[in-house]
Amino acid sequence: MSQPRYHVLLEIDFNGVTYRLSDATLEVDDVASGGTLLFESGFDNVTMVQAMSFLSTSPAALTVPIQTVLPFDVAAEYAAGWQLARSPARLAVWLEGSDYSERLQLIAGIVTAPSWRFFGDPVSFSIELPESTREVVYPPTTQQVSSATAGEWTVLSLSLDELGLTYPTVFGSPGKTGNTTWVPATQPLWYAHWGEGAASVNNTLRLCVAGHHVTGQFVTLTGDTDLNPNGHRFRVSNTYDLLGQPVAIIYERANRWDSYVGWHEPLDWFDHRWGANTYLTDANPENAGYFYGLGEQGTPNGADLTPNLDPTLYQPVTVVPVFATPRNPTTKPTTSSVFAAWREYTSSTYTGDGIVGLSPLAGDVIQYMIERAGLTVDYARMASTTAALQAYRFDCAIDAQVKPLEWLESNILPFVPASVVQGNDGWYAVVWRRDAQAADATATLDTNTDPEVRLVGDVNFDSDVINQCSLQYQYDVQHSRYTATIYRGGQPNLQPDSALVADVGESTYEPSDDAYTRISQAVFGVQSRTYSSACIYDSATAGRVLADKIRAFGQPRMRCTYTVPRSYGLELGQVVTVTDPDLSLSKRVALVESIEIDSTGLDGVRLLFIADPLRDTLT
Repeated sequence: MSQPRYHVLLEIDFNGVTYRLSDATLEVDDVASGGTLLFESGFDNVTMVQAMSFLSTSPAALTVPIQTVLPFDVAAEYAAGWQLARSPARLAVWLEGSDYSERLQLIAGIVTAPSWRFFGDPVSFSIELPESTREVVYPPTTQQVSSATAGEWTVLSLSLDELGLTYPTVFGSPGKTGNTTWVPATQPLWYAHWGEGAASVNNTLRLCVAGHHVTGQFVTLTGDTDLNPNGHRFRVSNTYDLLGQPVAIIYERANRWDSYVGWHEPLDWFDHRWGANTYLTDANPENAGYFYGLGEQGTPNGADLTPNLDPTLYQPVTVVPVFATPRNPTTKPTTSSVFAAWREYTSSTYTGDGIVGLSPLAGDVIQYMIERAGLTVDYARMASTTAALQAYRFDCAIDAQVKPLEWLESNILPFVPASVVQGNDGWYAVVWRRDAQAADATATLDTNTDPEVRLVGDVNFDSDVINQCSLQYQYDVQHSRYTATIYRGGQPNLQPDSALVADVGESTYEPSDDAYTRISQAVFGVQSRTYSSACIYDSATAGRVLADKIRAFGQPRMRCTYTVPRSYGLELGQVVTVTDPDLSLSKRVALVESIEIDSTGLDGVRLLFIADPLRDTLT
């Protein structure tokens, strides 16, 4: 008696009809409808590939190429105005004898890039998830300086360079503060407001430091003409702009606002009035009617040589006269040059390290940006990823529009052992367990006990090796330089460019005293790489990044492909052990890098072997 076979089921919704095709003519029971579904023969086989490359920084979208004979004339339908492109399509694997509801759905998406010749000839196209075909930018255009967000009167007193600037998105606590040195990490946005009209005297200045609410109470500010080595610390308040979008700002009279209404009241950003002008008025006649309380700190720094921020850093050069109107603007003031460090203040020694902006943990940052890309998130898998990446934090800011996946590709993924991939349930990140042990394996592949597990093709190796590396981090955005460098595997002969390392920066040297570095250098010689990150301020994360590089690339990596029954249910990134006497492998740890699924019931699984001289037993 023959065993039940697997079949690929293809369904396309076109011109009001659902067309069902397979690799054979089939009648599939469907208990839900009380009948059977007829699938016509249209193709030999379809292979769907779920694949990633080890530590790839490029997000991998899910797409399946198809070539099939369709039961309708695509050319005639197109001439009649019907588009095959973007028609809904679904692909699944079904086991003979099972119900339609028990099929394994591989992808539910849309038809892309169709091509055809004549009726009866095969039609080629791909099925992709619809969201993978569009691109969005973040932050959106609504989170910018404009008359809609700040009011018409506000734009009169801004530099032309400030109009259209993007609200900063702040993760964690970018920057560094200390008793003698500090590193500014973001440049905030200045807003001047002309009260309620030309007759009003309530002209105020606000500083937008984040395009969202924050949990920290203080931010430290400085500028090129600020002589105070610690900068100046100001309170931050959560409020909303005129579109109701959450923002974090510094008010014009920090100490008085604090005592009068409290810091975290949800105030109307630009048009709120708090009674008598005594709470808004700046008595300094040099301000010429403007009320800039940033010269008055809520909590002065104990070591301040100059207790107030230099007014020239934030005061406009030209005062807008009372006869200005939205339709009759006057000379615009110059753009301010103020920089911020977000390291949370908790004591006079500035030792705080709390989360101030959005969560800086790697998994949270990845999930946030996938969401901002408008993509569906596989939250179940992302929860596992976030837990595995808890030790990595990225304190950084986004202050211009970016494509979220491209931003991840450039700023986060090169420094974590993870890759972003698109699955049928949404996007998620797969963690590469480069330090996995046999006890971590959740599946066992053994050619001795399962004859269907067998090697396909040749064994391949990646020959590039890294056993010495350095990372420049703690970026000073004000002076465009890195202020700290960390080494692993010994210092290279060529030191980092001194122009990129501040004189007051810290340099952490880790000698070549760990076994992975020592063994690799003894066998392959010194193989050095240098890295830099403007998103890392945490020294523990910096050290972990370099340790990962050597652990992952200290030895050449082996790849080979095996056929594996679908019943194993393997997933990308899964830790398995492999026993294959022909390759002298005995319970060798490997990672699933690629899975090919078709109607044979045997998946083609590409495995990655990361050599670990302290773990692997050579036989």
